[in-house]
Amino acid sequence: MGLLDWFTRKSQQKLRLSQIKILYQNRLAIEYLRETFIVAQSAGLESGSDLLIGLNDFELYVDDAILELSWNTILSDEQSLQLAQINGALRNLYSGVMEGKRRARAASGGDATGIEKFENRFAPAVGWSKFSDTEWDSFFRKTTARMD
Repeated sequence: MGLLDWFTRKSQQKLRLSQIKILYQNRLAIEYLRETFIVAQSAGLESGSDLLIGLNDFELYVDDAILELSWNTILSDEQSLQLAQINGALRNLYSGVMEGKRRARAASGGDATGIEKFENRFAPAVGWSKFSDTEWDSFFRKTTARMD
C-alpha cells in the first residue's frame, strides 16, 4: 500500500466517523424532540402536530442514510449536505425547546442554568473518543428494529 492509498483510507475513515456522528446526533435529537412535541400536542398546542410532521420527514431521511452507510463506506456529498441541514434544523428546534425550559424555570424561581448543549445531549454514553464498531452495530440494530 502506497502513501497515497494510506491517506485516502484515513480520509475516508475520518469522513465516515463524521457522518456517523451526525446520523447519531440526528437520530437521538429526533427521538427527544418527538417526545417533547407529543407532550405539547397532548397539551393542546397546535404547533406540536406541525413539528411532528417535519420530524417524521427528517426521520425517514436519517434512517435511510443509516441503512445506506451500513452498506457503503461513506455517504455521498449530497447526502452529507442534507444531513447537515437536518442537523441545523434539529439544533434550532432543540434550542427553542431549551429556551422555553429555561424561561419556565426562571419564571418559577428555579435555576435557569444547567441545560445540556446539543452536542453533549446527543452523544453516545461512551463518548466519541471510545465510539467503536460495536456501538455503531448496536445503533444500527436499534434503527432497523424501529423500522420493522
